[in-house]
Amino acid sequence: MIVRRWLPYVLAALLGTGAAVLAACSDAPKGGIAANEASSLKSKIEDVQQRVDDARCQALFDQLRQVDNRVDRLPSSVDAQLRRRLRDGSDNLREPAARECEKNREAKEAEKTTTDTTTTPETPEAPPPPTTTKPPSTTPTTPPTTTPSPPPAPAPQPPPNPGGGTPPELEP
Repeated sequence: MIVRRWLPYVLAALLGTGAAVLAACSDAPKGGIAANEASSLKSKIEDVQQRVDDARCQALFDQLRQVDNRVDRLPSSVDAQLRRRLRDGSDNLREPAARECEKNREAKEAEKTTTDTTTTPETPEAPPPPTTTKPPSTTPTTPPTTTPSPPPAPAPQPPPNPGGGTPPELEP
């Protein structure tokens, strides 16, 4: 990921000012920020850093508004000069945070595009092997050989009439 050189310095300056006032005083210092309010403000600023790191730029602007609102809601007992420095720090954070977030977003998109194009392309399904059906045989089939049956035997003939006369069937 991209190295963020500016953000730690801005955050350190912003929080350092508030922490210096807190270190010199008790929980509710005169002109300073109470520990619970400083902790809440610090948490909001850390959330800005997280949005930049994650390249969630729309969420970044929402988070920067929350930092501004938190600074604006500091009690009136907070020193005016401290309040102004916190407000200036918040304003100064806006542009570099937006620029860095955009760079991270572009880097993520480029990484995603590179990942998408360098992945092994899916191999299309191999076409099924050609189905080979045996074509009908073109060789003539010979009918089974049959042995011819012998010719029918002749019908038995009546024995010839030995006496030579008229056959009995013709007699009157």
